[in-house]
Amino acid sequence: MLTPAERGWIGAQPNAIQAVLPILIFSAKEAYYKCQYPMTRGFLDFQDVELTIEWATGTFEARVLKAGWPAAVARLSGRFVVDPDRVGCGIELVRG
Repeated sequence: MLTPAERGWIGAQPNAIQAVLPILIFSAKEAYYKCQYPMTRGFLDFQDVELTIEWATGTFEARVLKAGWPAAVARLSGRFVVDPDRVGCGIELVRG
C-alpha cells in the first residue's frame, strides 16, 4: 500500500508515532479515492497515489502518480485527526 517515498517518510518519523502512520496513510488514500470517484469513475491502486503528510498541522496532500488522471483531481488536500481510538481523514472537492 505504501510507495517507497511514504515508507522512507515513516522511517524518518519519531518512534512514538510510527505505528499509526500506515493506518493514517491507508485512511487518507481511502478518503482520496472516495472523493475523486464520483467525478472520474476511475479506479486506482494504492501505489497510484502518494501522500505528503504534515503531522503538526493535521493536513495531507494526495498526488496521483498514474499518467493521464484528470487535473481537477490529480492533487487534492485533506485534513486528518488521530486520537488513541481512531484515525479520521477527509477531503472536500469543490467544483467550480
